[in-house]
Parts: sequence; C-alpha cells; structure tokens
Amino acid sequence: MPVIVLTATYDTSTRKKILQKDIVDYLPKSIPQIAEHIVEVIKRTLKSMNTKVLVVEDNLTDLKTMIHYLKIMCFQTRETTTGAETLKILFKEPDIKLLLLDYYLPDKDAFELITQIRQRFKKDQLSIIIVSGTAPTELIPLLLKVGANDFLAKPFSKEEFMARIFNNLEILALIEELKETSLTDPLTKLRNRRYFFQEAPKIFNIAKRLNQPLACVIIDIDKFKKVNDTYGHEAGDQILISIADILKNFFRRRHDIIVRWGGEEFLILTFYRDKTLFIQHLEKLRKTVEETEFYVFINEKKKK
Repeated sequence: MPVIVLTATYDTSTRKKILQKDIVDYLPKSIPQIAEHIVEVIKRTLKSMNTKVLVVEDNLTDLKTMIHYLKIMCFQTRETTTGAETLKILFKEPDIKLLLLDYYLPDKDAFELITQIRQRFKKDQLSIIIVSGTAPTELIPLLLKVGANDFLAKPFSKEEFMARIFNNLEILALIEELKETSLTDPLTKLRNRRYFFQEAPKIFNIAKRLNQPLACVIIDIDKFKKVNDTYGHEAGDQILISIADILKNFFRRRHDIIVRWGGEEFLILTFYRDKTLFIQHLEKLRKTVEETEFYVFINEKKKK
C-alpha cells in the first residue's frame, strides 16, 4: 500500500528518518494549502500505477536499487542489462514513458543507442534519463543534444531520484495535455480540423489496405442562425454541445472520427460495409436530431 507521510515537525533528523522508510512522498503540514498538495500527490501516485518505466543498468546493485525505488513510487517496471534488449522491449511495449539508461553498457554505445531510440520515439513520447557516475562531464551536453532529456549522477539520493523521475514525467504529461488541447474543440470536446488533417491520411491508408469503404460525411445544422439570433449565442452553444453528444452516440467505434468542422458544421469519417444500411443509419441520425427537443438555460431560465 502506498504511503504518504504528513509531518508537523520538519528538520534534518525527521527528514532523514522519513526517507529511510518506503514512502511515496512526505509533506510538511506547514505548507500553504496542504490539502491541495495531498490531493496532487495522491493523483500522481494513482497515475504512476499505469505508467511503465524501463531501467537499463548492467550493475546489478544499482539496478535493484532503482527498481526498488520505482516500485515504492508505484510504477510498473521493466529491466534489462543490454542495449539490444532495450530496443526489443521498447518496440514490444511502445507505451513505456520513461527510460533510465546507464551510460556504459557492455554491448552498445550510449550515443548510438539514444540515436536509434529517437528514430522511433520523440522526446515528447519517451523521456530518457542518463544515469552514470563515470561519464565525462564534457559529454553530458552532447548526450542531451543527441536525445537524452536529463542526467542523473551516481551516487544519488533517494529523494533526488524520485524528484527527477516525477519532474520528467510531469513535463511529458504537460506536453501531452497541450497536444490534446490543440486537437480538441473547446466547446463540444470533439476533435477539430487540425486533428482531422493529421489523422485522416492514416485512416485512409487503413481503408485502402483492408479494401474497405470509407465515408466522409459533412453535417450542417439547418436554421442555426435563427437560434443564435432569437436566443443568443449562449443558447446556440448549448445546442451544439447536445448535437455533439448525439453524434458520439451514433459513431463510437474505435476508428470513427467526429470533428467540429466550424460553426454549425460537423464532419464524420467512418468505415461502412453496406452502402444502403449506412445511408439508413445517417437518416436515423437526421431523424433523431429532428425529433429531439432541445432545452437551453438562458439567464438561469429554462427554454425549449
């Protein structure tokens, strides 16, 4: 069970005593807004349970130490002692988010290995921390330029190790959040045009490879301007959100793409098998929207 320590007394002796225990983190109670910090640590710990970390280290003592710390932090761990095995594991499990890489490996040069990894995984997909006690100081900037995200010098403290891990993963999470925001319509939470132009070629290639029909459907809401002119844009926004929810219910397969194209226009990219049945499905969608009674809240008053 993960343990987070709260302490009212915080001094060098207390800190040393706390860090000797297998804890996820510790928080002095004197921190402003302590409740928010507790919630953030809990969220981070729960997220760690679904995060994979690969440790590449040929020194078995250091390997066991890092794996031990990572398990305390609740990460899913993978381990190896060679560069060749590192590549195999990464290609087999591309959802690994963090790589702890020893500078000296028996079979591969660190620069060569990082270069090979970066051909497949970008810096915003996989964070690489070089771990070494003997790497020449002048080579550290080169390692960072060739593709490493960070450097951790041996010997390291448990607290520094944990801080480096969390900081690197937090940066990845922030980048991922920014990318997601840039591909999402803020009002309806559907995908936007940018996402469509990024993903549509991939879906098209899948359809071509499988020789399966692919439909691109443009949807426009009739008389939408009248809604905005009569009830205001706030009401129009609520209507758009409601229709987006209907679209999500009609197209919910893994490869379906639903896009807010702009204004009151939507776009659907989806596979189908039978053209007649697909057109019937679209007619059912049209009829559902036509028969739906939309209610909007304007100045805290409900209107139909």
